[in-house]
Amino acid sequence: LQSAARGLPAIRQYTTSTLGLDLDAAHAAVKTAGRPRLPAPTSVSAQLPAVLRAGLRAPAGSGNSSGGSATAGAAPPASAPPPEVCAVLPAAAASPRGLVRAGLIALVSGGAAAVGPRLPEVWMLDAERLHAAQNAFQQLVVTAAAFLLVNQVRLQNATALAAVPSSQGSDGDSVASAVPLPPPPLDAAAAKRRLRVLLADPSINICHLVTELSLMVGLPGIGQPPEAVSNAEASLKAALRRVVDPSGPAFRSLSNGLSAALLLHMLFGCGDGSGSGEGSSGGGSSVPDVPALVGRILGRLGAGILTDDVMALGAQLLALAGVSEGLHLSAVYEPLASLALEQHAHAVAAAAAAPGGGGATAVAAVAEAMAGAEDKEQQQAAALAHMQAAPSP
Repeated sequence: LQSAARGLPAIRQYTTSTLGLDLDAAHAAVKTAGRPRLPAPTSVSAQLPAVLRAGLRAPAGSGNSSGGSATAGAAPPASAPPPEVCAVLPAAAASPRGLVRAGLIALVSGGAAAVGPRLPEVWMLDAERLHAAQNAFQQLVVTAAAFLLVNQVRLQNATALAAVPSSQGSDGDSVASAVPLPPPPLDAAAAKRRLRVLLADPSINICHLVTELSLMVGLPGIGQPPEAVSNAEASLKAALRRVVDPSGPAFRSLSNGLSAALLLHMLFGCGDGSGSGEGSSGGGSSVPDVPALVGRILGRLGAGILTDDVMALGAQLLALAGVSEGLHLSAVYEPLASLALEQHAHAVAAAAAAPGGGGATAVAAVAEAMAGAEDKEQQQAAALAHMQAAPSP
């Protein structure tokens, strides 16, 4: 929750600069519209037996202990089915629910394993689901990187092919015969399916990905010499390594874009397509079209084909958040979220009051102050664990 509160200004800045979307205004518009943002959950309580029995003995209180008749021990009237647990929508970004969902996305999209020693106790029962969600997020990042790289390479190759005849001599026939033919159009849906199968294989390595990307790019092309094909594959492999490097700017851009798309889904739901797809920076009342906004974010990353996949992962995370909020919101999340927001407000005020505090300097001071408090807590926890693990004399 502290990490989500610390990253809240960056989230607002990203949605405003990328989509022109004010999260607070969008929340107010969705809340005012009053439309259900999720489909009604399918109730399974009607399919469950009202009484579980073993053997032929009638249930207690039925007035028949012989158990000889199948109808002698009639089941008592079933009580009202329990209410279905589903996520509350919309959720404000700075509310406890918003911080929980942003923190869940940060947990899944982080470089460290989502399921580890530092996993909060309230998420222990969802460890397997969190592990699956993190795998799905990583597959989305690699798939988005693949489409981004393929689109760039295909565009560069098309530009180079178009420039070859005009840059050669007057012998047009010999030049045209040496120019390789352009690759066929890319079937993005089929390529996505093949990448999904590849990434689901635990034994995959980067050579397998490069082979698939070479086919997507159009290698080997007709008329291309073997040396050119080998050089192009080596260049593609080096570019893929740079894009999927977690410390590189391309990977951070992809991860941030996917995280923002997931957060939009978890704050406003799947949407009903009635909005304009545009944000409202003022007091506008337009309901945001979440699928369109997600498509715009992914389109900027060259991975618009992944809109449905991102929405599906957002629905899974939203279901996890809904159950956890239903169990722990008032007892755990609300006090911790209030404390995290209060600490963030104090850090912002201290940074603004500091000499020369403003702009990026103030943001860095806020991050340093809150990170220092978090590091202190981690040091205390590590010291406590060391004391507990130390052998007694």
